[in-house]
Amino acid sequence: MILNMTYKKNYKLEHRNSWENVKIDVDGVEIEKNIHCIDVPSIEIIKENIEFEHVLTSEEAYDYIIKKYKDEEDQHNEVKKQYEEEIKKYNEEILPKLIEEAKEKAIEDINRKKEEEEKKKERELQKQYLEKDKIDWINQHGSDYFKRAIANGFDCQRKYVIERAAKEFPDFIVDFDDSAEWNSRSCPSEKALYEMITLKEKGYNANVVWLTRLPNGYDDYDYYDIDPCEAVVIRSYLGSYDLIKTYCE
Repeated sequence: MILNMTYKKNYKLEHRNSWENVKIDVDGVEIEKNIHCIDVPSIEIIKENIEFEHVLTSEEAYDYIIKKYKDEEDQHNEVKKQYEEEIKKYNEEILPKLIEEAKEKAIEDINRKKEEEEKKKERELQKQYLEKDKIDWINQHGSDYFKRAIANGFDCQRKYVIERAAKEFPDFIVDFDDSAEWNSRSCPSEKALYEMITLKEKGYNANVVWLTRLPNGYDDYDYYDIDPCEAVVIRSYLGSYDLIKTYCE
């Protein structure tokens, strides 16, 4: 046996970050989640090159190999003992907390998804209701031209909102493009307060504000810049629009 170079294994306890796939029970449903595990104990093997000053004789080589394997085994057993103590603590104390956090996150994700789906259904139902309400109103109050336009697939949403608002709230203007601006009103006038209360009693979302900018001009409305003044605002008219009545002197 000729030996002048070899290597030996050194064992070291390390702590690493890793991703672990775990199964989590959420309301009776088993789901798989990848959880980020921090400072997970592990045994690292480091190979160390050994070079001798002379070629070992067969007897020297044999003695070295026996000693090398024993040293490696002793070191491995010592590190393994440390590892088993730490991995036991990790599995009993740390990992369950990570799994519980992952479970809570999974429940949050599921609940958020359900909530988003419910809101989506609500929006779709609201859209269907508003569309039916639009057709019904046009059939009852719209001109023949308007009815023909809708019957032939034209949306005419702007015209519909403006015409309906003009009939139902003739003193209000439509903020169709959401361009009006206002601040809160600390104390309303008697007229504005009465108007707001009357509208609320009818189920409208109304408030008294301090108007600083009128909506952009369009169609039949001649909107213009004004000095800031009091106004009553109806929010979410027909589901989307603001109506504004000014009390400018």
